[in-house]
Amino acid sequence: MNKNAAFLALDAFAHSGPTLTQALIDAGYTTREDARPVVVEWAAKRARCPLVKSEHHLSKTALVLDGAHANAEKARRAISRVMKALKGEKRVSNKKEAAEPVTVSRAQRAAAMTFLASFDGKTLADQIKAAKAVLTVLG
Repeated sequence: MNKNAAFLALDAFAHSGPTLTQALIDAGYTTREDARPVVVEWAAKRARCPLVKSEHHLSKTALVLDGAHANAEKARRAISRVMKALKGEKRVSNKKEAAEPVTVSRAQRAAAMTFLASFDGKTLADQIKAAKAVLTVLG
């Protein structure tokens, strides 16, 4: 396995988000489990967070982030983003894109409130039927 190639792939992902999975496979890391140690090492180096030996009885040889360090959370977030990308989840690059406000008219708001009020006292099966009926009309 080529750790330098993996680090280059991870740096490229951090800046632009290319096809990380293929780059890590090309570097010799074919599974998420294989890639995790190098991802942890990369995140620690990038966040300037020291690594310490694990105190867990099953993995005393593994290196983990020093949880007491100020940059540990920054490194954990980087690890999480990379591992999610390797799993195939999409990365949201900007919170503004993720949660764009929707303009709703008073009539739309009233219709939504009426619809939600119609769920009061109904069983789950009846609520599902009502939601399916609305989706059928909309789409």
